Amino acid sequence: MRGKKIGSNIHVHLICLISLWSTHVLAFRLVNPSAISYATPAGDQQVLVFATADDNSHLFAARYDGGWTWFDLGQPHPGVGFSYPNAITYPDSPGGQQIRVFGRASDGTLVADSWDGSAWQWFDLGLPSGIDSIYEINAITYVDAGGFRQVRVFAMGSAHYGEYQRLVADAWGGAWQWFDLGTTESQELVAFPSAVSYQDAAGDHVRVFTTPEGGRLGLLPHLVGDAWDGSNTWTWFDLGVPDGAADVTYANAVAYVDYEGNAQIHVFALADNGHLVMDNWYGFGWFWVDLGLPATVTAISPPKAITYPLGFGVQEVLVFTVANDGRLFGAAWNSEDEEWAWYDLGLGLGAEQVQNPTPISYVDESGVRQVLVFVEGSRGEILLDAWDGTSWTWSDLGQPQ
Repeated sequence: MRGKKIGSNIHVHLICLISLWSTHVLAFRLVNPSAISYATPAGDQQVLVFATADDNSHLFAARYDGGWTWFDLGQPHPGVGFSYPNAITYPDSPGGQQIRVFGRASDGTLVADSWDGSAWQWFDLGLPSGIDSIYEINAITYVDAGGFRQVRVFAMGSAHYGEYQRLVADAWGGAWQWFDLGTTESQELVAFPSAVSYQDAAGDHVRVFTTPEGGRLGLLPHLVGDAWDGSNTWTWFDLGVPDGAADVTYANAVAYVDYEGNAQIHVFALADNGHLVMDNWYGFGWFWVDLGLPATVTAISPPKAITYPLGFGVQEVLVFTVANDGRLFGAAWNSEDEEWAWYDLGLGLGAEQVQNPTPISYVDESGVRQVLVFVEGSRGEILLDAWDGTSWTWSDLGQPQ
């Protein structure tokens, strides 16, 4: 990973990282979990969850090895904090595993903590020209049609100390390069970008969705997308709002290519009436669907979605959110049934309110689909609700000690 290196190397194999954390009791809350999973060359499944202290002082990570153990990954510079981790992982050509945890340094720059198979190393990726600070980071990685690994980090770039907010991207395909993707013509303030990538018969595609507002123009937030189709040009398009809604916020997207080779995109958001809504691309046009609310619930948190193949051409989509009473809920759909259903996943460990769900999914060594949903607990710990193919089980990942 090329960039300005900062901090010191930690020369230790990933499996031994549990020895890195210090033994003092930490009086803070863990916030903003971000999780990854991958299989080692030997077929062992690895899961890592990252979180920061609520004072944005340090980045922490937990790894499962019969139990969850936290370790301290430090900070970009002495005295420079780190917030809003966003993790990706991918195999490298020698058969190792690369892990990148992107986030915002307290000086406003984009930074990354990178694991190359033998060491963690901080990198300072700076800022694009004309931008004072970045926020709301979303990173994706994919292999393009030419077989090359690509990494794209999207963020809200703030100019003139927050007066204007633009969509910016730092792109890596062997070297890092910043791009200013701007805003739509009528919008001044972008928010919470959510990016997806896919390949179809036409080649590589990247879509970034956001819900900007008009700032001084007074326009309400609605869904827009910025599209890249393998050229040097990005194109903005306006997807509006669903019927009966004045605005939507907190876009979160998933995409896949179906068994017929057509791109399918689902963009979830919150409407101003509190409902979960979804804008769908099925290869021929966009249309909105109102997924409503779970029974007995009056408000929900911003959605977080994942998708994965079930086999035989069937695709599953899961969306997780938290109700106003602190219960975790999931909404599920698959391309065979084509019906949405809400599921009440309850309170963490039976009694604890949760927030900020972060889901991942993988197939374990025995071929069973696992779904893990990491959440913030009410006492400052990270909790996990895990589906093992037959049932959901809560567990407490605790805190670094």
